[in-house]
Amino acid sequence: MAVSLALPKGRLFEGVREVLANAGIQFQQSNPRSLHLQVSDPAWTATLFKARAIPQLVAHGFSVLGVTGRDCVEDAAYDSVVPLFDFGTNPVELVVAAAQGSDLLAHLPPRPLVIATEYEGIASRWAFDRGLAHIILSTRGATEAYAPGIADLVLDCVETGATIAANGLTIIDRLLASSTLLVTNRAALEDPAHLMPMSALLAQLHVAHPDTVVQRAAAACGAVGAVAIIWSGDQFLVQVKGENHPVAACRGRYCCFGGSVDASELPRPALCRELREELADRSVVAAIEERLQPWRSFALEGRQYPGMYASHVFHAEIPECTFAHIASTVQRWGVTREGHAAIVSRALLMDAVGSPDRFVGSHDTILRTFLTEGNHQNKGH
Repeated sequence: MAVSLALPKGRLFEGVREVLANAGIQFQQSNPRSLHLQVSDPAWTATLFKARAIPQLVAHGFSVLGVTGRDCVEDAAYDSVVPLFDFGTNPVELVVAAAQGSDLLAHLPPRPLVIATEYEGIASRWAFDRGLAHIILSTRGATEAYAPGIADLVLDCVETGATIAANGLTIIDRLLASSTLLVTNRAALEDPAHLMPMSALLAQLHVAHPDTVVQRAAAACGAVGAVAIIWSGDQFLVQVKGENHPVAACRGRYCCFGGSVDASELPRPALCRELREELADRSVVAAIEERLQPWRSFALEGRQYPGMYASHVFHAEIPECTFAHIASTVQRWGVTREGHAAIVSRALLMDAVGSPDRFVGSHDTILRTFLTEGNHQNKGH
């Protein structure tokens, strides 16, 4: 049976169409109005939908795979929808904006705030997290036109911020960096009939993706890994290899959680398998797994191990209260066969990444890049 793929209409599709073609999947329309596409690979069927509809289709199993924006995935907030691959195309940022010169959050009106947005779920969660009484006005475009006359705030995606500024608004909070994702649902990852074609597609995508450095590393040695950066605010959960680690050069060194990706595996399921092996508490593993997001890929040179390898890096931002539970649980674990888990501060980690001999492999490169360029710096929290 062919595997169903839900694709977004419009510019999101055009942004990923070339990458998918390079991965061996090409699409044709019998006529410009046709939404059911002809696919070069008979293992797949493809249909065009509104990008916002795709998380729901994937969550309920009507489509095995979907291509949509991270913003749409976060807004829908289905626990069953799992990101597999970040195309990096159509980058936008979700922001909250108010009238220029206003100090609205410091001097709240004696009524609920009116927030105009196309992202009702994200807007409500943002307001609830700040204890703000609010009313959501659902827009269908031209969101910036609602403030300040109708709405107090707007929450919208921006590319350059020029439209925000042109309409007399200023950004007061930055919520999310979004690009185009390939997503599936958790049930599909457990179905052998779906796992094989998904694994093949993902392998082809990693080769076809413009990150040619990673492509060369994987082609040169065939070694592929997946690791997780697990964090909350200025605290990070890392692994410290113990004195009983089978590789003497790794003993006492920091590293991310994760490990190798077998030829038959996708990076995310492989990482989840490693987390279940390395972390002793099921509730901790579940809290991390449900928040894993793909970040980027690296081509790295091994230190304790010879040769180059490709590493797919995910990150999981954990809410403060959940991270506190993780921290207390970690203290009870003690030493495992390969080491122990530790909670370290951002300042300590920044100091440590300056000394490569304190890390396994090239994990210092991964963490240094994340700390200086990644989501931890850009979240706007």
